Order: sequence, then C-alpha cells, then structure tokens
Amino acid sequence: MMRMEGKEHLNRISRETAMQIAGRELPRVEKIHLWVFPALSYEEGIPVYLLKAYADLTSYDIILDARNGNMIKRTERCL
Repeated sequence: MMRMEGKEHLNRISRETAMQIAGRELPRVEKIHLWVFPALSYEEGIPVYLLKAYADLTSYDIILDARNGNMIKRTERCL
C-alpha cells in the first residue's frame, strides 16, 4: 500500500461513499462487519478501496476504483 500525495488524493471518493457502494453490493443481513482500506492497485495503476466484509459464515472482498466508485472485483467465500 502506498500513500497518496498531492492532487491524486483529492480525486478520490470518500470512505463513506465507498461504504455506501459496498452496502448496495452486499446481501441484506442483520449483522455485517465492514472494513475499508485505501490502497493502490499495482495491476491497474490506480487508487482503489479494498472493502472487507464479514456476515454470518461468509466473507466478501470488494475492490472499488477510488476515482469514480466503479467496482473492479468482488469475491465471496464461505468461512
């Protein structure tokens, strides 16, 4: 993970917006734990948010483009 400097940091969506986008992508369950991590995608060369969510017996990983909020990847695993 790299720290964003200068104007690149200003082009990001907020953490709250990233959480709202993740909320639309995740199933509606009573208890869900969600973590949001800012990062830099070395494959794409763009700033991203890595969202990790845990609900019941399933974990979810979502990668969002931090510039516009588009979903790049979503994985779901049974624990």
